[in-house]
Amino acid sequence: MSDKLQYYLHIQCADYALLINANHVEEVIGTVKDAIVDDSLSWRQQSLTIVDLCQAFLGDAASGLSRREYLVVNVPQQQADNEDHIALAVSAVHHIEAIKAEDFSELPQLNFSTNRFFDKAYIHPQTGQCIYRLRVLDLPELAGSDL
Repeated sequence: MSDKLQYYLHIQCADYALLINANHVEEVIGTVKDAIVDDSLSWRQQSLTIVDLCQAFLGDAASGLSRREYLVVNVPQQQADNEDHIALAVSAVHHIEAIKAEDFSELPQLNFSTNRFFDKAYIHPQTGQCIYRLRVLDLPELAGSDL
């Protein structure tokens, strides 16, 4: 077993507590309505596709959530149709968690349409909260998909 820590950004999408590998996060941007045009986020002279995780996981129920923060995430090019960055819209960005690989648990084998976007679960030692780890390679699939 390795004692090496990996760093994850703890984010929230309504009731979903999630972790995303911090190595993939380029920038966290607060709510900026003037930078959004036609479901794209203007970032450093680029137009990034917005993947609204709340909408993807909750569907129409997410429309009642007014606040969004954005993560600019780098995604390997072969998985993103030559787009190396996407913007993830989330409800909240909490903090960085340092976690050892062996502290993650396998996911239960439940038949939920969102399961393919998670690969592990982490039980927070202080709060007991179950936090799901996002699979970054599959995130571009959420853009315009029906779960």
